[in-house]
Amino acid sequence: MAALMPTCNAQGCEKRARQVGLCPMHYARARRQANKAANRNCTLGGCSEPVHAKGLCWPHYARLRRYGDPQRRPINRRAKPPEERFWARVRKGVGCWEIPGPAEDYPQVHLSRDAAGRRRVTQAHRFVWQMLNGEIPAGMYICHHCDNRRCVRPDHLFLGTPKDNVADMEAKGRARRVGAQGENHPGAKLTIAQVEDIRRRYAEGAASYEKLAAEFGVTGAAISLIVRGRNWPSHNQAAQHRKQNAHRTRRAKKASGDLLEDAGS
Repeated sequence: MAALMPTCNAQGCEKRARQVGLCPMHYARARRQANKAANRNCTLGGCSEPVHAKGLCWPHYARLRRYGDPQRRPINRRAKPPEERFWARVRKGVGCWEIPGPAEDYPQVHLSRDAAGRRRVTQAHRFVWQMLNGEIPAGMYICHHCDNRRCVRPDHLFLGTPKDNVADMEAKGRARRVGAQGENHPGAKLTIAQVEDIRRRYAEGAASYEKLAAEFGVTGAAISLIVRGRNWPSHNQAAQHRKQNAHRTRRAKKASGDLLEDAGS
């Protein structure tokens, strides 16, 4: 059946013929060329483009099909002021006013290009501060009272130096201290009492990894590491891990020393 279907008469085209021996693409092209040769232009005043269909050129015909009006132009969303476009993205809640997106990233605002044609990008909370308070002094930070990177609520922001930013971080217990372990670590989600409770309940068979993970707000992999002593090790487990690591280090040093001796001989 496919071999009996007529193909387009245009040279090099193997598409199926629809009208006067041409495929739709070559038929439309032939009509445009015929209209252009006959000096048939678009019927709308001021338009000199050749007719495509219904007495209209292709752009006006496409608008007629899409909007029902050949003279209607698409809405330019960029015509709105940047402030209006920005606040349309913000979700205003009881507490923070957030821009949707990953919690660990600062949302960005794309501004108009500069005189050199380069795109200007700034962080959303800095954009809000500049919009309400003017330019930010050189070397100054815009900090969050709420510690929510995606928050752009004006009363949650304050102007401060880098030193003020570090002091605020330390006052809220978020400073990363070298050697901090366990519940003293700024990224800890559990306490020692909760870890002991997890191990006890799993050893008694009272809960599974999935149930414990959902209850304490961590992943099943984290519960597995806690139960096996790989994370939050007890004193005995920590001593055993140190002993194993020291043994591996001695073996590695001995192996490297043997290789050096073999290479020297």
